Amino acid sequence: MRYFLLSVVVFFVCTLCMCSIGDVAGGGGDDFPNPSAVIIGKAVSSTGVPASSVEVTLIRAKHNPVYDGEIPDSLIDTTDDLGAYLLPVPDTLQRYNIEAKDILSGSRFFIKQIVISGDTTNASEGVLKDPGVVKALLPDSLSVPGGYVYVEGTQRFLSTESRGVPADSTISIIFDSLPQAIFNTIYYTNTQIPSMQVSVTESFEVIPNDTVLVGDSVVWVNYSRDNSPMRHDFVQELFIEENGTQWFGTYGIGAALWSNQRWAYYTVNNTGLQSDSVNRIYQDKTGKIWFATQKGVTSLLHNQIEHFTKENSHMVADTVTGIGSDSNGNIWVSTLHHGVFRYIPHVSWTGYGENHTPPLKNVFDVTIDIGDTVWAATDRGVVKFKDSSITVFDKTNSDLVSDSVLWVHIDKKGNKWFGQLHGVMLLSVDQTTWTYFDASSSPILKGVCNDIDEDDAGNIYIASDEGLTCYTGTKWIDYSGHRYSFLNNKEIKSVALDTTDIIWLGTKSSGAFMFEL
Repeated sequence: MRYFLLSVVVFFVCTLCMCSIGDVAGGGGDDFPNPSAVIIGKAVSSTGVPASSVEVTLIRAKHNPVYDGEIPDSLIDTTDDLGAYLLPVPDTLQRYNIEAKDILSGSRFFIKQIVISGDTTNASEGVLKDPGVVKALLPDSLSVPGGYVYVEGTQRFLSTESRGVPADSTISIIFDSLPQAIFNTIYYTNTQIPSMQVSVTESFEVIPNDTVLVGDSVVWVNYSRDNSPMRHDFVQELFIEENGTQWFGTYGIGAALWSNQRWAYYTVNNTGLQSDSVNRIYQDKTGKIWFATQKGVTSLLHNQIEHFTKENSHMVADTVTGIGSDSNGNIWVSTLHHGVFRYIPHVSWTGYGENHTPPLKNVFDVTIDIGDTVWAATDRGVVKFKDSSITVFDKTNSDLVSDSVLWVHIDKKGNKWFGQLHGVMLLSVDQTTWTYFDASSSPILKGVCNDIDEDDAGNIYIASDEGLTCYTGTKWIDYSGHRYSFLNNKEIKSVALDTTDIIWLGTKSSGAFMFEL
């Protein structure tokens, strides 16, 4: 299976110290002597009495305290005897939050998402209440150096670096003295990976004098051109080595590599990769990495690169769609227009399928089972190569609903899964029973099914143009909706699970996603 970046073996716990909110009384300041707009409001006690000497701070609703820094004194005011305050507005196009603290009692209030209207905006009355505590649970993989957790739209952030955390456990991040309110998001970020954001939890409510537990459900990361060194947002292939090295095959910028918290790129310009469109990535038993590209096959081992194209080999096709190997170490590749080829390393190339009647030309994927039978997905059905014989399964002699088969996966039990334009076909181990899953029998939507992978428990994950679904053997799980809203409306082109069953997804226009359940 496959693995990625934030894996840790052992970390040592350190005391998590909250970065304090400055107790500086404001009241104007020199930054906004004549503001174009102001917010006015009133603070009252829990009994409705005007509250004086309350420190009131204006904070941008999308404020990230790790990167945006401290709030200037000019955006802090102290209420008068009538509980009134006035705050200048730096940018009338932004939305703002107000956080207030009674300096004597420690009671607080929070007003969020204030929309600026005109020269003077009236904030709702702020009622001071006792604060609460939020305990956020995170996987230990986020306890790496440079990590922070922050509450969006506030000044609250904490370091996640820790000591003595057992592997495969969770770490606790405690935010104390938060005002009673419904907050939007707690994010994880890492200063060593600029602009990286991981959603820890969304829409949680702080309850006075109580502790709210959040997190430890769905933690996700997005890597795209906007927030990481990822140079292309069309990720059509994912491959994760056993040692944790992560490969991204892109449509236009070659292969991106993440290893030991460093990015590297293999492109036409810097490595001689034959094409910057990488369709498949595969690792053979010797550790050699193979790239199936639009212009042949490239292999990589210890920085030694070898290319195979129709100009320098007997593989008479350039567009390579799939790649695998058998128990003898022979490499099998599927191609558009010219069938399947077998490469005996340093010996010869042999073509299969093109001389079949009718010819098997357009092959979209290939894989090999434990008995060295080669299974290929083609536009003429499923093709099985064994020794010198070729067997074709199509609509005329099987229960395939369509002869257009896009990919093939063999699960741990030996079942064969075939992706089609509008669903998935499952062929039993004994090759006697075909089962069709589509929108009528499962959460698989009508989008094209693009890829499949499997976790250690044997659950099957299917990526399609309309999302991600999982088949446990008895039920289907649809990864969409509010809990997995970051996947909504995503065309998922590839799926891979690492050695800890973290799920990785490549999308057509949003880069790559990682999330763990």
